[in-house]
Amino acid sequence: MNLLKKGMLFLFAATLFVACSDDDDVVVTPETPEEPVNNHPLAGTTWALAQQAAALGVGPNKGDIGWWSNSADDLTVRACLFDDTITFNADNSYVHVMGSETWIESWQDGADEGCRAPIAPHDGSNPATWSADASTVTVVGDGAHIGLSKVHGSGEDGNAVDDTIVYNYVLSADGNTMTVDIQYALPDGNTWTFIYSKQ
Repeated sequence: MNLLKKGMLFLFAATLFVACSDDDDVVVTPETPEEPVNNHPLAGTTWALAQQAAALGVGPNKGDIGWWSNSADDLTVRACLFDDTITFNADNSYVHVMGSETWIESWQDGADEGCRAPIAPHDGSNPATWSADASTVTVVGDGAHIGLSKVHGSGEDGNAVDDTIVYNYVLSADGNTMTVDIQYALPDGNTWTFIYSKQ
């Protein structure tokens, strides 16, 4: 009788051990952490040139567009430029959408300036990235640009060093207007200014 009790006790203990072992075999998949959030004010925003006179202009110094700026008539004449959009994605990719036409200048194809199909590499087709701090935004990529494709930190030929352009920018208090400027003839100070509206 004692032998039978011992056997049953052994059998019970073995069953309990197996049951506990089965529970231990359950694989718990750790939760995947969420993607880091880009908290920069530009992250996830899309912009287009402001529909106004003097939305883009150039002059001898920052804040001075006395040499040239677009007129109110240019909102129609250069409509193919004013409908282009730039997007600062939260993953730091930079997207420039120009549609079927944008403003093309003679340095690009030898023809008179006007609305024509975008010309590579300044057509938004190449991958590009952006990064920014509180006062500068940098776009990197073959042909990537803000404003006019010809302008970069050391000239107006559309050929930025290392495919990298650094711009100064200021956001309005409500975050809906962005003023961008870039000196292109250091140390002379010659500066292009672009005013964008959030879309």
